[in-house]
Amino acid sequence: GVSAARNKGIKKATGKYLAFVDSDDYIEKNMIESLVKRQRETNADLVVCNFCFEDIDGNYDTRNNKTIISMNKDQTIYNVLHPNKIYYGFLWNKLFLNQIFIDNNLLFDLDISMREDLLLILDYCKYINYSSYISDNLYHYVNANNKSLSVLKKDEIKSRITRIYTQKRIIHGIKTMTNN
Repeated sequence: GVSAARNKGIKKATGKYLAFVDSDDYIEKNMIESLVKRQRETNADLVVCNFCFEDIDGNYDTRNNKTIISMNKDQTIYNVLHPNKIYYGFLWNKLFLNQIFIDNNLLFDLDISMREDLLLILDYCKYINYSSYISDNLYHYVNANNKSLSVLKKDEIKSRITRIYTQKRIIHGIKTMTNN
């Protein structure tokens, strides 16, 4: 599955940075360059860019925030957990430092098939000092695949059980972070 493929990529990565792009989405030509530049300017452990949701006809909705923001660890976690904020619990609009993955053996949980992005980001955020945000729309999330998990509602019971299990792991992770 997707988690196993991502874990394989994480294990094989040799560069300074990690970034993830879903197969049905696309990025602006300058996305990686812009994120790396911001990381070098700020020394942030996580860099996030703005994005837009796009449908198959090219219509899009953006969550643009015109400000450039840097946040400490607690502010970053808050923004990852609250979907009305700018960071969201997605992998695909972020630049990560590979060394944090290596030093802390961060990998996707193969038993989780929903919200696995959020779990990994929260695990990653345990080890950061601060993050930085770029307001440019550099990532395009395309909802063109009617068979994707975001569109299909098959196997609803398994989905709910997985969601409950994942939420329990998230709550445990937050409690662990706040006790440090």
